[in-house]
Amino acid sequence: MPRYDNIQVNTGGVIPNEWNDIDTVAIQSTVDLPKYTILLYDNTNNVYVPANHNQNFNENSNIVILAQDIKSTNTTATVFTKAVLNLNYLYVLNNLNQVVQVNPNNVNLKLHPRFKIAN
Repeated sequence: MPRYDNIQVNTGGVIPNEWNDIDTVAIQSTVDLPKYTILLYDNTNNVYVPANHNQNFNENSNIVILAQDIKSTNTTATVFTKAVLNLNYLYVLNNLNQVVQVNPNNVNLKLHPRFKIAN
């Protein structure tokens, strides 16, 4: 079982009210991504890209969570803007439904039950 240390988790399976604040952002247009994927802002290209274990997270990382499934032809995405809210490790699904481990440092997120956290 995953440990949820110092993490607020919505166990009801419904997006918390504070996540109902949505916005539209520019995204990388070469990927298919499922809803609830975590995106990290790429300052070099001025777009959001899928979070992965090669990226350096910190408390100032600009992170959003997809509010819709995305196809590779999309250039914008609707996202939950209040996703930057505390965790040490989490797992997210990539577009092949493979679990990708994300190792952020001091990143604050309010997690949806779909996300899996390291044991």
